[in-house]
Amino acid sequence: MTEPIRITTAADLVASIPALLGFVPTESMVMVVLRGERVLFTARHDLAAITNGHDAATLAETIAANGAERVLLIGISAEPSIAAHTEMVGHLAGYAIDVHRQIHVSTCGHATEYIDYETGETGMTRDYRDSAYTAHTAVEHGQAVRASRKDFAAMFATTTEAAPVDPQTIDPAQVARDMAAAVTANTDPGPELAAQFGALIGDVKKRDAMLRLGISQTGTAAVVMARTAAHLRSHARARVLALAMYFFYVAGNGAAAGIAAATVTDEGLEPTSFMQLLDRSLRAAMHPDGLSDLMPTQEDASTYLGAPFPI
Repeated sequence: MTEPIRITTAADLVASIPALLGFVPTESMVMVVLRGERVLFTARHDLAAITNGHDAATLAETIAANGAERVLLIGISAEPSIAAHTEMVGHLAGYAIDVHRQIHVSTCGHATEYIDYETGETGMTRDYRDSAYTAHTAVEHGQAVRASRKDFAAMFATTTEAAPVDPQTIDPAQVARDMAAAVTANTDPGPELAAQFGALIGDVKKRDAMLRLGISQTGTAAVVMARTAAHLRSHARARVLALAMYFFYVAGNGAAAGIAAATVTDEGLEPTSFMQLLDRSLRAAMHPDGLSDLMPTQEDASTYLGAPFPI
């Protein structure tokens, strides 16, 4: 595991945003929320929705509820984002939360000029592709930055549909080994294994065992779950997307977790109770550490699976 990356300058902060979210945002307010030197969470919201005042109040309430001490605000828009900054600063002040930065850039897709509305400081950002945080995210989580939110959401699109599988014919130990291998190799498990996996985790205990697939490669496990869900439909697809949401969440990518949940809603699928729990946690901005404890030990995972768990 590499050493944590310290982000100390405005240029570093802006360049880290695409890797923090998994895609290059536009017309957005990005909020990096801190307690002391620790990042509690990062959130993105549409600028237009913040300027109406109501969303700003809700966001500030959520930030305060998580014990935030200060917030870094980055407005990303072709037009000045002063109005959105003013709304957020005003509502955060009501909770005595310090806004340490009020940065505006026209884009974070490439190097450009920034201005800090609070201090008047100006300067140049750097290309996010050259950012140390982008490299860190790729190494630690196997996560590539998409060009847009739409491009990112495309990873959840369906592909070759798997044939139905009778859960009684599945060897749980073999499925666990094969899925662990797919995560290690960061590959598409293919329709046959996807069907077996989707059927297997219809059993809640076996689903809980599979949370351990992300024990060392959480971001990669999330991507593999997205690839697995692409082969599935209906309830099985919703179950696997819930796991993708969980792994993205624990990896610190709340934006991706939210897109996984939105995919289920947009496709008219019924979210699992696990996904509903994750969605409530995400909306309340619960820190990923609060969910990582759900990953079972190898002993517990083996008990849930009814067979030795491979990792």
